[in-house]
Amino acid sequence: QVTGVQTCALPIWRLQVLWSLRDGEGLRYGSIKSSIPGITDMMLSQSLRELCQTGLVERRQFQEIPPRVEYRILQQGSTLLPVIRWLIDWQRNRMIGQPPQG
Repeated sequence: QVTGVQTCALPIWRLQVLWSLRDGEGLRYGSIKSSIPGITDMMLSQSLRELCQTGLVERRQFQEIPPRVEYRILQQGSTLLPVIRWLIDWQRNRMIGQPPQG
């Protein structure tokens, strides 16, 4: 989880959404929400909208009944994953008193 990085002045919810999409598979809203403890519907909707607007995440709507929407991380968003991984390691190591690698 990315939650320990909340002490930094970063868009933490957007980072968590990107991290939840890291496998590159399309995920539905409910799956993303369940993977991020504590996120509200409003904050998840806003984060997904901003990530789509900045070209980091793709929103794909399927013409089905009932309607289905999936979100997928794009190449530009994937470039942030090593930074997010570093932040996770930094927080974990900070808790045990060791500097992160890299």
